[in-house]
Amino acid sequence: MAHAAPADIAADRFLFVDLDGLLGSLKAHECSLPTHVGVGSDVILHASNFTTLLEADQPASVACRFGSYFNSNSKDVQALQAAGWSLTKKNLTVDRTLDDLLIRNLTETNPPKKTLVLATGELERSTVDSLLDKSMGSSPPAAVLATEAPTSSTFSSSQELAVIQRRQSRLVTQTNDLTAPANSQRFVAMNLDNIHWSLFGSQLLFQYLPGASSSRDLRLNFKALTDRVCTSSTSHLRAPVGWQFATYCTTHPKVADLLSPLGWKVTALNDADDGNTLYKELASQLSAAGSGLKGQKTLVLVMGNEPHPAFRELLAQYLNNGWCVEVHAWLHALKDQFLNLPETHPGRVVVRPLDDVFLELVYLKRRHMQPLFEEQGAVGNRGLSSTLPPPFDEELYLVDRQPPSSKYSSMGDQSLLEQELLDALEHEQMQNESLLQQNEMLAWSMEEQQSQLEDNAAHQAMLNQRIQQLEQRLQEQEQALTQERAQSKTALEQQACDNRLSRREALRKLEAKLCCPITREIYEAPVTTACCGQSFSGSKAMPADCCQWCKVTPLVTHRNRDLEFVMEWYNFERGALDAEDNKLDG
Repeated sequence: MAHAAPADIAADRFLFVDLDGLLGSLKAHECSLPTHVGVGSDVILHASNFTTLLEADQPASVACRFGSYFNSNSKDVQALQAAGWSLTKKNLTVDRTLDDLLIRNLTETNPPKKTLVLATGELERSTVDSLLDKSMGSSPPAAVLATEAPTSSTFSSSQELAVIQRRQSRLVTQTNDLTAPANSQRFVAMNLDNIHWSLFGSQLLFQYLPGASSSRDLRLNFKALTDRVCTSSTSHLRAPVGWQFATYCTTHPKVADLLSPLGWKVTALNDADDGNTLYKELASQLSAAGSGLKGQKTLVLVMGNEPHPAFRELLAQYLNNGWCVEVHAWLHALKDQFLNLPETHPGRVVVRPLDDVFLELVYLKRRHMQPLFEEQGAVGNRGLSSTLPPPFDEELYLVDRQPPSSKYSSMGDQSLLEQELLDALEHEQMQNESLLQQNEMLAWSMEEQQSQLEDNAAHQAMLNQRIQQLEQRLQEQEQALTQERAQSKTALEQQACDNRLSRREALRKLEAKLCCPITREIYEAPVTTACCGQSFSGSKAMPADCCQWCKVTPLVTHRNRDLEFVMEWYNFERGALDAEDNKLDG
């Protein structure tokens, strides 16, 4: 948001921030100085102190506070917005949002002299052009900055450093030596586009070569690369080589021709090849060499990617046929599929990063560029120089064909032919570099997504296994409960049966005591005599004139209510038992 300045103070200070670049530089600085720099919260940037620093203790002179971001920490974004910044989210990592903000706000209005404060991690060339193309009334330091601005990149050095460190940590835990003997025959296959353009697409490697200001200052020593891939890691002597095969598509043909004198069979591919040529060549060599060679063989892959969808199955066939595999690639362009192989095939597959011998494989190009400014201290908004390298010297190409020899760490060891040739191709390489960098960023993003998908799949598999265990346990508990219920039911039925039998037995014993001594049957309307106290059925005792037990006359009787109560309980219990038996029988 823009803040109006008091009438007596001119709003001549314009603040802009590239949040992604700034936070990326902070994180890289934190990684390089872990003992000196500490972050105590999720917010890396202290928004209030940062704003105060850029305002230079003159908040009233600030005309605007604008910025852009793509994938920064949301808490950092919120903290800056709370401090008065207006931030715009970009749609892509490479986007002209910040450039548009600069062009739109740095207009020729009063005051005539303005101060631009730009906070960023690294200047993009388009941003520098935005600074130089506007009439800001500024001094030449902005143009001087442009001479040292790195090239535009979708894959920042901090991201590349994080990828390299992650892959190095995995390589430390893997076996570095192959089980194949040092003199085993080697069969080398190279994807020249991947090796060559990965070097030019790196935003980190050129920093390790003194004198290089960008990746375009690097040149690849093909002689050193050939010796590297044709030499065993356990020996300094060159091993016997069965064949050396290289393919290319986007690399300039004259660069690829430099491989032919070094023993390479070089094949140019069309855009629609999609790795078929390299795949077919490896498949045919496996078929031809698999049965004709004795002892272990070593397949050397000079590439960081899988050039064909069925490449993984082809490598599995090589390993099943007793081959060993060596992978040579730049770490930032190495896919995780190759890193997984040494873990599943220890001693059979090894990854040898080209980064380990960077100074042997890479040298500084010989410069032919004219100075950016004609004279020291020139003033003006003339932009970046568009001076191109001199045309390729065909006569020199035909005369000087000798490959570089012996050591590879200095430029003097390179043939003049290769230096002149590579300088002549720089313009074409610059045109292809942007596409390569976008592909690298897309590949890196897809690799991270693949890694996330694999983590999610592993987590889902663990959850599915846990669910299966719980379902199995629930099924076992259900079966145990069903079995327990059946056992309980059987026990209850047995108990009920035993109870009925016990009641029947009690009734039988009671029935023996409830029989009339005269009729020998169950009492009917029982009465008791007054003479001897004997109980009889009333229907049998009343007609007699004397007691049929003691023969006393006259016979005097009365109702036996206790016996009547017992008879009622007996009849009720017997009826209940008969009903239960009928129910069970039914």
